[in-house]
Amino acid sequence: MKLLEANEQIVTLDLKTSTAVKAPQKWQTLDNIINKVNLKLGGINFGLRLETEGAQKSIMNPNRIIVGMDVAHPPAINRRRDEENLVPSIVGYSSNCKKHPLDFIGGYRYARANQEEIADSTITDLMVESMKKFRENRNILPNHIILLRDGISEGQYTYNWDGMRGMLKVIQNEVEQVKSACGQIGGNAYRPHITFVVATKMHNLRLFKKVS
Repeated sequence: MKLLEANEQIVTLDLKTSTAVKAPQKWQTLDNIINKVNLKLGGINFGLRLETEGAQKSIMNPNRIIVGMDVAHPPAINRRRDEENLVPSIVGYSSNCKKHPLDFIGGYRYARANQEEIADSTITDLMVESMKKFRENRNILPNHIILLRDGISEGQYTYNWDGMRGMLKVIQNEVEQVKSACGQIGGNAYRPHITFVVATKMHNLRLFKKVS
């Protein structure tokens, strides 16, 4: 059914009669069904409320696009070092390119296996795709691009201590890809602000809910 839904572009929801009959007495089941239907029909299930009014206005800025990007690698296989892994890595992304700033959609591209730096035109292609949808939905191009990049190892961080600043090897390439996308979608005169944020989940911090 999911394959047919993707191929035919017909929104469907697989729901057993027995589940539907019991749903009114089970609020979690009913909540789950409603959330799935709402999302499939283009609705938004959850919003974001930040602590300050300024931060809330910033995240709701209709002229700003936020793009998250990560790379998923194939599992290790038994092969010689000189053999190339034929299973590709996958570059996934999500962006708020729809009409509402909190409405995110996503997609993916295949990339060369086990390469954390996206050195080809993948980022350019993804950014062009996102900004085209942004323009279709809001009739403008963003004046500020925020790219949240995950999936980068610490070994790719290179530092220039003489300049008292840290430089990221990946930024030098990937920001240029974002600029290339801007040129393709808006011409040489289109130069929005670009904020490139590198995040990592590899840490030993543990977060706990505060007990009152």
